[in-house]
Order: sequence, then C-alpha cells, then structure tokens
Amino acid sequence: VQYGMSAAHVDMLIGTLRTLVVSNADPASWQSRRVALPMLQLLAFRNRFALQRIDASVLEIARAALLDARIEVRESAEGLIASVLRGQALSLGVAQLRADFVTQARSKDATRQHAGVLGLAALMASEPYNVPTWLLDVAQALAQHSSASSRVCRDAARRAASEFFRTRGRAIDELGVTAAGDESEAELLAANERLVRVAAQLRELSATQTH
Repeated sequence: VQYGMSAAHVDMLIGTLRTLVVSNADPASWQSRRVALPMLQLLAFRNRFALQRIDASVLEIARAALLDARIEVRESAEGLIASVLRGQALSLGVAQLRADFVTQARSKDATRQHAGVLGLAALMASEPYNVPTWLLDVAQALAQHSSASSRVCRDAARRAASEFFRTRGRAIDELGVTAAGDESEAELLAANERLVRVAAQLRELSATQTH
C-alpha cells in the first residue's frame, strides 16, 4: 500500500478487500480474511487526509468482519475499528456504534454476542489516553459482561478493562473526564463523579483478568 495513490486505485483496493473479507465465507480461507484487515488499516491510515470517505468504508468492512465465524478474524476486526475511530469517533457516529454493539452484546447468538463485546472494546481502545464523556457509557456497557456465560466474551471484556488502565494509569478517576468545551460546570462535575464509579467497575473487572 503506497502513499499518493489515486482515488480510483484506492477504491479498487477497498473493493477487492471488501470482497475478500465480506463475501468470502469459505471456512478454509479465514487466514486470508484476517490478513486483509491490517491491510485495510494501513490503506485507511495512508489515505485518510486525501480521501475523507475512506474511514467510513473501512469501518463498514470491519463491522462485517466482527461477525465472522472465526474468532481470530473477529479479534482482528476489533483492532481495525479502534484504529479507524481514533481521533474521530464523534464524526463517525460513535453514539450509534455504541447502541449497535450493545444490542449485539445482548444477543443469545454466541458470535453476535462476542462481536458486540469486541465492538465495545474497540470503542474503548479508540481513546487510549483520554476519557471523553461518551466513553463512560461504553465502559459501563462493557463492565456488564464481566460475568457473561461465554468465556470469550468475559475475556474480551477483561482485556479491555485491563488495557484501559494500562494506557491511562490506575488513578484515572483522579484525572477527570476530557472536556469537549461545551459542558457546563455542573455537567462536568456529574461526569467526573460518574467516572469514579465507572473506574471502580473497571478495576474490579480488570482484577479478574485471566490468561
């Protein structure tokens, strides 16, 4: 994947990778699907400023990959979603993404449930150092899966909680939420009080990390 590719060339590559990831359901080709996702991540990163629509296209493919039959592909899709959203979660519709992932995480279908938990984990990972107010809803939703019946869902939630503190430090509730600039003093106070409660939930979740 090179810098300076034409829009037509990028679109062609995305189309090819979309076909490989989304349309190729052959169980024997799961490794090809998994390898295609980091390629999409690199493609999006190198063409983000030249082609504004590329992140939305890659995000669509990554969301489809979250529902892949193979766990390895789903986990690779988690990393791709986090990368695409980094620094631009609001512009890519983080509120709707959270709602969709919460719905999936409540599914009785094992694959969809895992996809939802991984999606929530990706939203958490997309902000590795700050705590914007929208992240509080995501963290609380993720913490609810600490005792999920599915081990892969429990482990995904615990890993996300552990990573939350690894990149921010254990005293994150003392640092406060990241202000967007349009909140009132009362709103910020309420958000910081909520952060203390959320951080406690995540500490409890991360403390049960399994290996």
